[in-house]
Amino acid sequence: MVHVNMIEDLQGDLVDIEYFCSAQCFETTTNRPAYGNAWPGGMETDYDVTCFCCGGHMWHGLQCECAS
Repeated sequence: MVHVNMIEDLQGDLVDIEYFCSAQCFETTTNRPAYGNAWPGGMETDYDVTCFCCGGHMWHGLQCECAS
């Protein structure tokens, strides 16, 4: 499961998403329970995604220059 922290501005508009590789990383960083903040898997992103907490690589983005 991918855990996400949706960052909103004062008007309630989404301005960023922090991705976490595990419930433990989510809870360590946000000091909130992971329940209700999990998504079933990765999603299409423009760039590679790493865990906001531990830096572990989670998936390659569409702009990845990695070998296919």
